[in-house]
Amino acid sequence: MKSRVIHRLVATAVVACLSLPALGQSSRDAGANQKIDEAVNHQYLMMELDKAESILKNVVTTCGNQCSPEVIARAWMYVGIVRGSGKNDLAGASEAFATAQSIDPNVQLDRDLASPETQATFDSLSGTAPPPTTTTSAPPAVLDAGEIPGDMNCNLDQGVRVTSRMPIPISCTTNASATEAVLKFKEYGSNDWKKVDLTNSDGAFEGVIPCDVTQNPGPLQWFVGAKNAAGEYVDQWGSKKSPAVVQIVQDGGVELTYSDGSAVARCPDSSDCPPDFPGCGTSSKQCGNLDWGASCKNSSECKCGLLCESGTCNNAPSCSSNEECSTGYCENGLCAVDPHATSSSGPFQRHWVSLGFAADMVNYGGEQLCDPSRDPAVETVCVDGNGAVIKGNTDMPDPGAATAEINNGFQLSQYRIHLGYDFAFSPRLLLGARLGYIIGGNPVSFLPVHAELRGTYNVFPINKIGLRLPIHLGFGVGDLDFAIANVPSSAGPLTVYKKGGNLFTTLGAGLGYAFMPNLSADIRLAAVVSLPTFNLAIQPGLNLTYGF
Repeated sequence: MKSRVIHRLVATAVVACLSLPALGQSSRDAGANQKIDEAVNHQYLMMELDKAESILKNVVTTCGNQCSPEVIARAWMYVGIVRGSGKNDLAGASEAFATAQSIDPNVQLDRDLASPETQATFDSLSGTAPPPTTTTSAPPAVLDAGEIPGDMNCNLDQGVRVTSRMPIPISCTTNASATEAVLKFKEYGSNDWKKVDLTNSDGAFEGVIPCDVTQNPGPLQWFVGAKNAAGEYVDQWGSKKSPAVVQIVQDGGVELTYSDGSAVARCPDSSDCPPDFPGCGTSSKQCGNLDWGASCKNSSECKCGLLCESGTCNNAPSCSSNEECSTGYCENGLCAVDPHATSSSGPFQRHWVSLGFAADMVNYGGEQLCDPSRDPAVETVCVDGNGAVIKGNTDMPDPGAATAEINNGFQLSQYRIHLGYDFAFSPRLLLGARLGYIIGGNPVSFLPVHAELRGTYNVFPINKIGLRLPIHLGFGVGDLDFAIANVPSSAGPLTVYKKGGNLFTTLGAGLGYAFMPNLSADIRLAAVVSLPTFNLAIQPGLNLTYGF
């Protein structure tokens, strides 16, 4: 009896000793399989191919001899899928599959994720015949919305029908702490997934599937993945394995709009204008490669049909003339960048502020300017050395001064400083106002305020770097007064002021240079006429202008 108990204890100890490595191996297998699933379900399905392969190979390194052959072979099998189906590297896939099969001859290929070429590569090494396939021209089945993984919400219903040659706006929201998102899509009949980085706009991630991948009817597959600040995927709408689907149809699809409410326009059929066909495609406009929603500096970086507005490529508005476009150029019914403009040109700024300085050079002269019989409130005002206004004969210190005559001529008189605001209706036409202060003027009933409404026409558009040639016409309120000269008298010189009207109209032109499309400086020369009392002034000035 005693020997039987001893035998059982020895047997139990032997079994326990033999089981320890297996228990350690099983524990490491669970963690390895978790990392493999992460690499496949997140990095690979979101097309982060290099990162997926790195994680899988790191699993093999970390396992060492602590994981089962089945798990290590499974990691190498997925390395092969990443290389073959993701990177189109069939030679690299063959090497990974050979490694997997040498470790575990019974390793099975995940055929749901393997392309036909990758399956053939695996089968050629294993010696197994590929499973029978049936080809059909019918589109693949559409998934139910509930089958799409992730909690993200996007603007398109699963299986929605969209007319061909339409750009497809995508807008997605998520409750996850996402800082960036990426859109990936594949057109019907293609094996290539294309990528667009989405723009975060007021909490929604937005982008567009361009119309060059919606030319042909059939199912277009797409998915969106959202990442946090650490670059980790935190939410998704579809995946490479279970993508969302848009059914591209020839006609009769739903009406699409951009996030700003503007309608999506159908793109021209590329077959309507074959390359090098005489008389077709004569546009000299050069387009960039940035899609809708991408960050931009000017419109030349955006794709045809898009304009750079507020630093983002947006849908170009329709037009019938150049004046309707912010760029000053209309082509084929859409606003575009002028192909003859400088590369820095783009949509013009609508709002412009300016700081201006001007000096009044006024015609002066006449006779009997200090005669007390003249109305001092209308034409001239004489002031003695103490600043007192001479209002009658009793105030006149020297009767001879009343008949003094001064020759006509121009002299500097008042100075004006003003702030301005203009709204641009087109790259050449602006309407705005000026408000400022006048330095100088007669000591009797002088209004030192300069208030003006002004219209400006620019010979050169304001959306380009280079010369500026503005022509302006204005009307405003502000006295046009000036000191004529000092009239000698026996009691000391008298200062004579000539009064103009307190209304004025002005016509002038300038010559300047735009250092940037929204920053320029110019010198101006204007003629100013006072009303209702006529007087003429020549007004040189300086202006600094900024647009936003």
